Amino acid sequence: MIRILLQYLVQAVGVIVLRIRRPEMKRPFRMWLYPLPALIAAGSFIFILVSRRGFLREIRYAAIILVVGIAVYCCAPGEKREWPFAVAQSFVSRSRS
Repeated sequence: MIRILLQYLVQAVGVIVLRIRRPEMKRPFRMWLYPLPALIAAGSFIFILVSRRGFLREIRYAAIILVVGIAVYCCAPGEKREWPFAVAQSFVSRSRS
């Protein structure tokens, strides 16, 4: 349940952040009464998260899962020297004479 609520919360906040950072970006749809629906949704998701029984315990578990996930994400590519640990290659442009 917490995973679904956090996913929708991040999406509601993401819509607002995207419109602030990239206002020139073309969008295939419009949100009526923007940003009111996103703010109401974010507030509702936060209320549901906080009012649940055992909220702090679930947040602790989510934080532990997040830290373990980040560690696995960083360790796996590190062994293979893939992104984000790849050695940067410099490209030198050759001039034609």
